[in-house]
Amino acid sequence: MSAHATDQEVTRRGRIIQAMHFAATRLLRAGDDSEAQQAVLARLGETMDVSRVYIFQLHRDAHRGLLASQRLEWVRADVNAQLDTPTLQHMPLDAIGNGRWTQQLEQGMAITGRVRDMPASEQAHFIAQGILSLAVMPIQVDDTLWGFIGFDDTDEEREWSGIELDALQMVGDVLGASMATHRVRRQLNELAYYDALSGLPNRTLFVERARHAQRRAKRFGRNFAVLLLDLDRFKVINETLGHRLGDELLRQVSQRLLHGLRAVDTVARLGGDEFVILLEDLMIPQDAMIIAGKLLEHFKQPFMLGDQTLFVTTSLGISVYPGDADDIIELLEYAEAAMYRAKARGRNCYDFYTTELTAAAQAQLLLETELRYALERGEFVVHYQPIVATASGRIIGAEALVRWQHPVRDLVAPGLFLDAAESGGLIGEISQWVLEQACTQVAEWIGQGLSLERLAVNLAGPQIDGGELVASINHALKVSGLSPDKLELEVTETFIMQHAKRAIEALGQLKEQGISLAIDDFGTGYSSLSHLKQLPIHKLKIDRCFVRDIPGGANDAAIARAIIALGHSLGLTVTAEGVETPEQLGFMSVEGCDAIQGYLISRPLPADAFARLLAGPAPLSPTPPPEV
Repeated sequence: MSAHATDQEVTRRGRIIQAMHFAATRLLRAGDDSEAQQAVLARLGETMDVSRVYIFQLHRDAHRGLLASQRLEWVRADVNAQLDTPTLQHMPLDAIGNGRWTQQLEQGMAITGRVRDMPASEQAHFIAQGILSLAVMPIQVDDTLWGFIGFDDTDEEREWSGIELDALQMVGDVLGASMATHRVRRQLNELAYYDALSGLPNRTLFVERARHAQRRAKRFGRNFAVLLLDLDRFKVINETLGHRLGDELLRQVSQRLLHGLRAVDTVARLGGDEFVILLEDLMIPQDAMIIAGKLLEHFKQPFMLGDQTLFVTTSLGISVYPGDADDIIELLEYAEAAMYRAKARGRNCYDFYTTELTAAAQAQLLLETELRYALERGEFVVHYQPIVATASGRIIGAEALVRWQHPVRDLVAPGLFLDAAESGGLIGEISQWVLEQACTQVAEWIGQGLSLERLAVNLAGPQIDGGELVASINHALKVSGLSPDKLELEVTETFIMQHAKRAIEALGQLKEQGISLAIDDFGTGYSSLSHLKQLPIHKLKIDRCFVRDIPGGANDAAIARAIIALGHSLGLTVTAEGVETPEQLGFMSVEGCDAIQGYLISRPLPADAFARLLAGPAPLSPTPPPEV
């Protein structure tokens, strides 16, 4: 061998040794991780200059013997991938070589060589795939055959060198060892973090997740709650029916709790009949009350224990972060104190640690009940706030806003009841009522000869989430007789970004009918230009928080100016909300804002008062705006 060839071989051996080191380090660190395994296959294939590197997993079938299924594959750029080939899934190993592969792999032996030197039955199988040479090594996990790793060459017949086969065997051995290690780690993790009886997280894992929830709550300004519960009179049940049925009851309770919670929530078993629940991302603390009520409902169904039918109740205590405490252990203690207070009140109920929250929860429940009656009794009314063109000064639109004509408290603003309507599941019904009422009123005004270009109506999240948005809008238009081009739907920026795909589909259909779409409270959410370009929108509405300090607030002025420029660059019109002073009007005129809405023109008005305003002269003179 020439000196040059010797140098090349030394270099190649060095690259193979480096690949072996990479494989060992990456696999032992990552364990049973397909991404790490894929990286090792790629490094191995490139270093060995082969056509393919692959991993097959084996499982035994009672009738067909060992079946091989390809799990991972790396192929050279000019080679066709075979990972999705159906014949390489659940492939009987005995079909290759009349049992030779099964025998050698089970004995821990490699299968290597040129295809033309293999038995005729094997040649037919590999020639059909274009394979000229191959090498396969078994993967053993805990002394059991798990599968095999191999590489092949479709370009030339190769006699594999010793170091090439050593590298393949080493990777196979390390794969088996890493899988075994990962299996042990998983078992140890289950012992350390999970309750053996119920399979639920234990106290240790619960505290870890609660601390993670605490970090998220601090970052995003949210609440979370800790619910602690135990089974009423469990000791009597356990002593009467025996520990075996008592354990079965605990397992069934675990499943019932899981089914009663959201995917984001955590339920853990602390021991005995004590369970604890972590409720994350609560908008208001009283949301915990709704979930606690649902959990109590789940316990109304009997438990079947063998041939016994058993009714079991539970008592729950609730503590809330950050109102009650900012320490997880304290929150657990406070939830326990609240639970014992619930037991003292008669069991089969819940209680908050803070008495003020308990009173607030009861008030929330009363408010939701009143809202249901308000819908039935027709206590809601619609007020209309004018939208005025900045240039002409005339009214071009109206925004429909709901009010509650309470029989005792008089007119109630939406900020005092819409949260309760949403948590009580009424927001969709109320929003649909407002839509139909407002469409009917505007159609009536137009029939009387009054001029109004557009009616703006706010859409609630459940109207889109329910999947019936298009049908409900069309129903409102049909019963009212209002033309679709007179209707403008307003959706908040945050909601439309969180539901972009569904929103684009539904609102796109409405746009095709001539209905307009505005993004309300723009600038307060997190929309991106890429999303904005996809949405079938016509208008941006600048949130009032960016208008309030204009012209004195330089930052707000800069933001408002940027929103106007952004809207116009996208071919959208822009309306400013909350305009209350001539100076704010002047700023919007100078910056080219298309329309304004706010107390400078008018507060939201009842239908008859708005009709008088609409029939009168333009609220603003089409004169040059004042200096800003």
